[in-house]
Amino acid sequence: MRFVSADGIRTRYSSWGVNGPPIVLVHGAAESSDTWAPVAERLAARYRVYAFDVSGWGYSERRGPFDAEHGAAQLIGVMDALRLPRATLVGHSSGAGIVAAAALRAPGRVGGLVFVDGDALDTGAGAGADDVRKIVRNPYRTTLLRLGIRSDWVIRKIYGSQCGPACPRLDRAGVDRWRRPFQVAGAESALWRMEGVVGLPERRVGELARLNVPKSVVFGADDDVFSRSAPYDTARLIGAPAPTIVPDARHLPIVSHPDRVATAITALPPR
Repeated sequence: MRFVSADGIRTRYSSWGVNGPPIVLVHGAAESSDTWAPVAERLAARYRVYAFDVSGWGYSERRGPFDAEHGAAQLIGVMDALRLPRATLVGHSSGAGIVAAAALRAPGRVGGLVFVDGDALDTGAGAGADDVRKIVRNPYRTTLLRLGIRSDWVIRKIYGSQCGPACPRLDRAGVDRWRRPFQVAGAESALWRMEGVVGLPERRVGELARLNVPKSVVFGADDDVFSRSAPYDTARLIGAPAPTIVPDARHLPIVSHPDRVATAITALPPR
């Protein structure tokens, strides 16, 4: 594993490719930079591709607050550490909120913007997540979390529901790739300190429409995290063309349909 200091956070990152314009990939909740590997491998022939573990997930240092602005500062810090003055930013799920915040904070650093199964808004599952925290109190919540993490069946069940039948089945090594980040120091406490959905108010996300860079929105056709209208509403809000809808994909097209996602990213006009 490789690490850099990004906004003072010890941050794990991965890279693919040695030539071409840079792309930085930002994962969503409960993911890591490893989740991007299928897409990154396809982009690497034409681009220099980077992904990092957002603080609170993966193998990066856990340091709150775990919100969009904090993630944006870490993202820009990664670009500084890797000497990337400008890059295309791609965010999956809650990662869309982070790339949106980074684009608004430092528009000159953005060569393009792609949302994949994310609307960058601070709405959605946040209220439900907060209700779970109220109902499940320690020591029971920690016990339940640990039991879930140790269960191959639970991990495969969650993966299957989010990824769908088009995803490769998780072998033992695949299960461990999803499990291990939840077992590093500070992972449990960070998880329970998270508040709601990582994103921005609608007014702030709408400010992206004034950002003069290529934009794209990509969604799985069967994503049940968002409404059917979300891809189209998101594209209109940020001033992007009509969204790319990936047939037979759920919330993880970056795993189930990496070719389609990589093609949508490469279709952005160069800037």
